Amino acid sequence: MGSSAQTEQILFAVNTTITCIGMLGVGATVDYRVVIKYIKRPTAYLVGVLTQLLLVPLLAWALTAIFQVDEERQLAVMIQGCSPGGSTSNVVVYWMGGVLDLSVAMTGTTTILALGMMPFWLFVFSKVSTLSPDLAIPFDSLGITLGSLLPPILLGMILNAKAPERFTIILSKICIAFGSIGIVVSTIVGTIVRNLVWIITWKIVMIAAIMPLLGFALGYVMTLFPCLKLKARISRTVATEVSLQNAQVCSAVIQSSFAKDRLVLGKMVVFPLLYYLFQVGYSIIFVAIYKFMKRKGYFADEDQEIEEEKRMAAMAVGAAGTFENSHAKELPSISYRGKSTTSSVDNSYTQQQRL
Repeated sequence: MGSSAQTEQILFAVNTTITCIGMLGVGATVDYRVVIKYIKRPTAYLVGVLTQLLLVPLLAWALTAIFQVDEERQLAVMIQGCSPGGSTSNVVVYWMGGVLDLSVAMTGTTTILALGMMPFWLFVFSKVSTLSPDLAIPFDSLGITLGSLLPPILLGMILNAKAPERFTIILSKICIAFGSIGIVVSTIVGTIVRNLVWIITWKIVMIAAIMPLLGFALGYVMTLFPCLKLKARISRTVATEVSLQNAQVCSAVIQSSFAKDRLVLGKMVVFPLLYYLFQVGYSIIFVAIYKFMKRKGYFADEDQEIEEEKRMAAMAVGAAGTFENSHAKELPSISYRGKSTTSSVDNSYTQQQRL
């Protein structure tokens, strides 16, 4: 019994550490000045943030009701629906010609706010649903896990503002890659060590497959109200952010909060992994479609818009003279700064200074 408890403590520490490292990388990509800019001009920013924090959890809830899954899987889907802010979205927005600084601002904001919104939604869910006593949500361990994620996010943002650019670029790459790969490895290792049996049903696979697509559609539709006057690039950005959730946080919360019951854990732990695989697959498909359509000339007007933004941003930087950080930090496999890389993109953030 003591050995089992010690093993769980080790696994808890490992999962939390991996997630914290990933969140440090996410924080290192966020320039607080970008967030302040969108707070001052909040239309697209608020639409995206409110959709992620308020509507996506309701979407997850609705899917569990439609497919009539058991309460353990309901809870897993709800936790995933309350976990916005995944770093994957920033990479996908870049490759789909979206507004990258808006994407990063939304990622940073929702990642922090979700630390409070997740307990709120799970509390509401536990009161409305009839959860069995064996599945009571352990808000104490949930609070410890979520609370441990805030310091690395804030530390990453401080490093973004204060540390040398090259250092934060390398740091964000390493941390995000480590967190993304590490959570998959830790899930598999935890399954082996705990001797878990993954219980996968067609219903949970369907939810994992449908939820990212419905999230994309929901985010896109929310930007189409005529009164908002938002451009197609912004709609794609918001839709991508809403669609791609943070599977790392979801997996860490599940493994740290429900490790005592292995049967329950076996039902729950597989969902964030399935969701992550589906959202990566969809991202590849969507980027391929965008690139194909772009070669066919469908986004020529957006190219002109980006070039105009680039010209105006260059003029603004030249006038300022001492502008050190153009709201840009690199993410894995992509480059945001023309001056410090060989990428053909001169500066993805400063290309997109106006909506």
